[in-house]
Amino acid sequence: LYGEDDFTARPEFTEPEILRTSLASVILQMLSLGFGDVTEFPFLTKPDSRGVKAAVELLTELRAVAGRTGALRLTSLGRRIARLPIDPRFARMLLEAEKLGVSRDVLAIVSGLSIQDVRERPEERREEADRLHARFVDPTSDFLTLLNLW
Repeated sequence: LYGEDDFTARPEFTEPEILRTSLASVILQMLSLGFGDVTEFPFLTKPDSRGVKAAVELLTELRAVAGRTGALRLTSLGRRIARLPIDPRFARMLLEAEKLGVSRDVLAIVSGLSIQDVRERPEERREEADRLHARFVDPTSDFLTLLNLW
């Protein structure tokens, strides 16, 4: 637990989620719904401009959007990414995997990355879990280890 001083020093409310998480999915969905310029949208809590910039850079890198902030538009790939209800990075991975014929493997990896780490184990059974998990380890890649677990 914690003491009274610690309790009184805490903020009354948690920081709004829009200020502490990636805005890539939000911006992607806003564009797909035709909400226009994200910087002009009347959010209850206005997102930090650095968060918007980082999200636009990520979406540009994923080739989901083209243009610049204030004049962004979805690409055809961006429209496909927006239809998948997952992080845009994972959506791009899945779409690329489909082109390369490795959807099943990448879907398993994306699934593993989307949940709590299945390798977490209770302290009192750590040695046994490590021994049992060792058979799935791929020394060349954490992703291949994750794939082996699935």
